[in-house]
Amino acid sequence: MKKRILILLVAVLFIQVSVYAQRIRKNSLGRLTYTQLPSDPFPSNFKDYKVKGTGAHNDLYRRDAIVNGINIVGFNKVNSEDYQFLLDVEEYPLQHSEAERKENVVKKKKDGIVRTYTYYNYVSSVVFKYNLVVKDKEGNELFRRVFEGEEDIVGPEDRSISKAHKDYKATKKKFIKEILSSQVKAISEYVNNRVGFPKKAYFLRVYVVKPKKYNYDEYTKAAEIFSSACDILKADENKTEEALNILKPAIEAWKTELKESDLEHRRARINKKVTCGTLYNIALSYMICKDYTKAIEYFNKCTAINSIFGNARSFIDIASNLQQRVEANKK
Repeated sequence: MKKRILILLVAVLFIQVSVYAQRIRKNSLGRLTYTQLPSDPFPSNFKDYKVKGTGAHNDLYRRDAIVNGINIVGFNKVNSEDYQFLLDVEEYPLQHSEAERKENVVKKKKDGIVRTYTYYNYVSSVVFKYNLVVKDKEGNELFRRVFEGEEDIVGPEDRSISKAHKDYKATKKKFIKEILSSQVKAISEYVNNRVGFPKKAYFLRVYVVKPKKYNYDEYTKAAEIFSSACDILKADENKTEEALNILKPAIEAWKTELKESDLEHRRARINKKVTCGTLYNIALSYMICKDYTKAIEYFNKCTAINSIFGNARSFIDIASNLQQRVEANKK
């Protein structure tokens, strides 16, 4: 009897703590698009570029796919010799292994009768290689990279050997085209990441508290201000100064709330969860205004309390990368 009473008291205590514990919820605010600065910026006089492509076996279709598929954001693509840098891309002949026929024996039972069926398909592998060399107008090499790999080609199964082989050849033809498009895309992304100005985006969220016992009007008002600042930057990513001026009261309000932080007691007004949400809000406020140093500082404070809170760790990586790019473009 005493044991039952003890269990009941513990349950009641747990319910009371859960009922009065402050909780947070995240409000999703869509995506914020921004221009990523180059990690290895070219001189400011570099405006125009040309792409030279060489397809395997001098295939004109594959050559044109290379030339047309590589585009560097922030620069003007030309077909003439009036350029500041050249992207020379060579596709090496694909190396194919011999197709191997596979068999898959399957037993199926129907109406009490077990029948055996044999399915066939063909598999092979292909090795690909693309060589990228970036040069200036005088032919001086700026950087290079090799894109290479090996992929398996697996044809669909069929009970007919001839049909399986026909389907394999169709699969192989399609796969060879996909290799070309995927590697051209990879080359384009690589060069853009180094010297271009591509558009990137990340998802926005703001944390608010679900009121139970205490008042959070100022906290909620700060979240509304944050949402307004996001709208400004979604319309024009360069209005960071305007957004920051709007955000200052929100940031100060959240910093004031942190003075009541109590990580030990769940029923505290600014408990552990609310503290993490508040630090995250402050960090993201600095993040959207491109103050990456302060953003990293507050994201680190957040993850120091809860290492897996939201996507704070991902934002630390993003902010660190963007901060490095800012420094690289100051030189």
